[in-house]
Amino acid sequence: ISSTVVNLLSIDNTSETAVTGQSVARYVDGPMRKKILSGGDFLFPIGDGNRFGEVEAISTTTAGAQYWEVEYYDQNPHGTYDITSMLAPIQTVSNNEYWRVKGPAGGQSHVKVRWDSQSQLPAATTPRTLLHIVEWNGAAWASVGNTVTDNGINDGRIQTLAKVALDEHVFTIGSEDNTPLPTAGFTSNDTTICAGGTASLIIECTGTTYWDVDIFRGGVLLETLTINASPYTYNVTVAGLYSVNAVRDNNGTISGNPFGNDITVTVNPIPTAYNVTGGGAYCVGGTGVVVGLDDSDIGVTYEIYVDGVPSGSTVAGDGTPISFGNQTVAGNYTVEAEDATGNCTQTMTGNVNVTIDALPMALDQTPADLCSETSGENAQVTGVDLTALQALINSDASGDVFTWYEDA
Repeated sequence: ISSTVVNLLSIDNTSETAVTGQSVARYVDGPMRKKILSGGDFLFPIGDGNRFGEVEAISTTTAGAQYWEVEYYDQNPHGTYDITSMLAPIQTVSNNEYWRVKGPAGGQSHVKVRWDSQSQLPAATTPRTLLHIVEWNGAAWASVGNTVTDNGINDGRIQTLAKVALDEHVFTIGSEDNTPLPTAGFTSNDTTICAGGTASLIIECTGTTYWDVDIFRGGVLLETLTINASPYTYNVTVAGLYSVNAVRDNNGTISGNPFGNDITVTVNPIPTAYNVTGGGAYCVGGTGVVVGLDDSDIGVTYEIYVDGVPSGSTVAGDGTPISFGNQTVAGNYTVEAEDATGNCTQTMTGNVNVTIDALPMALDQTPADLCSETSGENAQVTGVDLTALQALINSDASGDVFTWYEDA
């Protein structure tokens, strides 16, 4: 579900289970608001783009049922909220996500945020009980609690110690670890490319430059990268399961923690180029001529183009030659193939032309009328073959007698 400030998703049902079934693949992309009873809880299933960022309001204090509005931002808060400005004991503030929570006037609530495989700070913090939920106070980030539920580097929750006033406030994750470990991890999603293409995977690192990062494919060390700046684009062309298995500073003296999920890269074959067949000429008023391919593949869709413009006429491949039927539009015909994912295409080999011929013009072969002559006069006819009509002329009921001559 997509939502915006202008077209805001609003839920009036006050039940704490009014919305269920949320997951990393099912959430509200954008802001939402929900009416919550005083003393009630609600887990807001929100996200931003491809990232799930749920946040929970717990044990609210309001005058009856009131609206609470939240939004998650998958981006660095620094442009608006300076991540270099923080109050003790906070040493580091997240540079890639934050939440906005807006309660009713005078409303209070506990707030609980999550960390995920892209949050980075949990991987850099040892132990993770040093993580905090921090709030922007207008000038700096300040801790509002560190009640931590630790499910590992890539999953956990942090809750405020006490209820906070929530007219409209901004929260993110902070750490009081003053010696954070270097970290590195993929922040891309699984990706599919076509044979011959390139998948650009993003690696993000935290800590002090530079980093040595071990890249594995299929559980086997592929290479060790030296990364001078984060984020880093890692280009691959081969299918497999890619993972960051180790990270160190450049001289290897400090070993850190990898974070994030492994990335599956799938490489789909490009459709085979078969030959375009058929075409030719037909007469005006005819039924056209057949255009086809001399072979096809199952799972591939083929479409004819007329003078470079898609016709909308498609046929699914079945492993045999295919026909697009009779084509009646004059032009140059080519065929494009597209695989089942819609990502890989191929232009078929060759092209054919369809032309429309005008009907031939029929010439009038009827001879001119013969005028009757005075009896006894000769009538000379030229340019007409009367041989086939001789018997019919001789039997004329008028009584006229005809004498036949042949030219010498």
